[in-house]
Amino acid sequence: MEEIKIIEQVKVLIDKMNEEELKQLSQVLHLKLDILKSKMKEKHTIVLECDFRINSKRGIKPWAKKIVGIDSQKKGGYAFIGDFLEWGEVELCEGDVVVKAGMDGSYNNAIYTGIVYQVIDGELTEVEIYNYKREFVSMRNKIEELIQNN
Repeated sequence: MEEIKIIEQVKVLIDKMNEEELKQLSQVLHLKLDILKSKMKEKHTIVLECDFRINSKRGIKPWAKKIVGIDSQKKGGYAFIGDFLEWGEVELCEGDVVVKAGMDGSYNNAIYTGIVYQVIDGELTEVEIYNYKREFVSMRNKIEELIQNN
């Protein structure tokens, strides 16, 4: 009976929310659900290698992040909700989405590249490569699709 009271209280609160508040609640609930699902999945030890050169002259450091959600209100990599990963062995679950980003090309003709991966059958599988600056929206949309289908 306690559960019914809680559900009724939540329903009353939801009925009072406007459209923007409902959208924010939906994002939070999806994020929490994804976190719970990831805790229940089988974990795999995967070696995360840095595929990019370190360009200290330009101050750009390659990075990798496990993505659990997208915050469409933020720009660039700040839109990716999740934890940064260290290079080397990491624990990831089946279906997890990872982005690696860094510089490719020569010093004078450098391209900031983003690579989207997903853990499939215990392996970190490359999904797609993007020019991080020009194709960021396409990359963000692909990541969102992978997360929703997971």
